[in-house]
Amino acid sequence: MGSDGHIRLADFGFAKKLDYHNMYRSYTFCGTPDYLAPEMIMMRGHGTAVDYWAFGVLIYEMLSGCTPFPNLEGSFLNQYERIRQGAYQFPTRDICHEARLLIHALLQVDPTKRLGNLRGGAQDIKDHAWFKGVDWDLLAKKQHPGGVPISVDPHINNFGKSKPIMTPHRELTMDEQALFIGF
Repeated sequence: MGSDGHIRLADFGFAKKLDYHNMYRSYTFCGTPDYLAPEMIMMRGHGTAVDYWAFGVLIYEMLSGCTPFPNLEGSFLNQYERIRQGAYQFPTRDICHEARLLIHALLQVDPTKRLGNLRGGAQDIKDHAWFKGVDWDLLAKKQHPGGVPISVDPHINNFGKSKPIMTPHRELTMDEQALFIGF
């Protein structure tokens, strides 16, 4: 997150641009186990729907403090089986109904039924009730007020005392920015 409270995308080390030659599918198996989509685990080829799955995992983790498919037994095989089945439960913490509906729509095991991967694309996610009131145009222009979280834990202090590890920064080219149009 930037100092202005807006999210910054970083680390595109595993990013891959898919084209017609490979039928918009990848067979690469990489990523953080907690965020892998079922189609990646089953090695049947995957497309951008895996990103919508990961977005669902991220929202779940941000709201609950844990991932929906944690590796509790110390066995990735058990974790991958739960992911493959879409076997998760919401914690007892308060997660509003709209957020639960959004997470459920993003964590669809069948990528053809996953929100964001339907006919309306990313716009379906933007139009979801949980995002009611978000002005996406203002957000894209960083004119929507960003929120800088304030930690209640005196030991964390908003990470202000730790020096971040900085990587060389460069602006995205117009072609690279075009890849994110609509989301």
